[in-house]
Amino acid sequence: MKNEMIYSNCEICNNENFSFFTNLMNLRTPSRSFPISICKNCGFVTIWPRPNFSDYKDINNQWYSIKFSSTSSQVANKENFKRWEIMWDRIGKFIKNNQNLNFLDIGSGQGFAIQFLKSKIKNLNATAIEQWPSCQEHIKKNLNSKVIDVDIDSVWPESLFGKFDFIVLRHTLEHLLNPAQTLSQIERCLKPDGMVYIVVPNLIKNEFKNRLRTDFFRPIHLHYFTVEHFEYIINKCKMTPIILKDEAEIWGLFKKGSKKLSLQNFHNQNLDYLNKWKNKMFFSDNKMITKIYIKKILNNFLRK
Repeated sequence: MKNEMIYSNCEICNNENFSFFTNLMNLRTPSRSFPISICKNCGFVTIWPRPNFSDYKDINNQWYSIKFSSTSSQVANKENFKRWEIMWDRIGKFIKNNQNLNFLDIGSGQGFAIQFLKSKIKNLNATAIEQWPSCQEHIKKNLNSKVIDVDIDSVWPESLFGKFDFIVLRHTLEHLLNPAQTLSQIERCLKPDGMVYIVVPNLIKNEFKNRLRTDFFRPIHLHYFTVEHFEYIINKCKMTPIILKDEAEIWGLFKKGSKKLSLQNFHNQNLDYLNKWKNKMFFSDNKMITKIYIKKILNNFLRK
């Protein structure tokens, strides 16, 4: 049923015990609001209850229709490559000597990661997981790379398992309905000595320059990681860090393997932190909420 919410267990500690923090709203989806909640058992911040699979797909289609609507967005420029230059500075020393590298780009978009790595690695055999049609066409025809047309949140083809030397999952994990399932599949896709580069927004070290409830919290971001929760869920999925950094964004390079990790409860710490920013952003958030309500009223009027 459309708009039916799912009362799932916490992705980190597997408990179903959440406290409500606030509702998020956004100008791109004026008719919807979503509850930001905090797990009482471990402090993980997430949308809970969360939208169902079908509803969330509609939200993403609405959100990304502008970003991927024009083929002009597929033309790479210096700004498009900046994030991949940062990646290379961070981890290039671990992969730059590889030849015939089998590479998997998850949520490839316009394929800028593939295009960048082709300039660094002589023999790059690239595969993209991407569902947006215009991006698929560009990746296949212009980047000469394979495309797997599968939703990242679904079960992947077994043909991908044990195949890849290097995988990228950049600012994607926070979007997934089932992040642990996807991380487990990534682990299965790695060769025994393969590596995966993963980046997520940092809840705690993020300076909210604009707004909290109407900008940082957004309907396409289901989860908000601290470095402790990030490392814990990756370890739960049988991967361990080669390098892990707790910076403005949390990033790391991971390999197969796991270790024994204890999980602390960050509920009160995260609640205090978010309340501080909620109060600081009160006026800017409410100014935007007024605009959202006006847009909602206009949309309803135009539909009549």
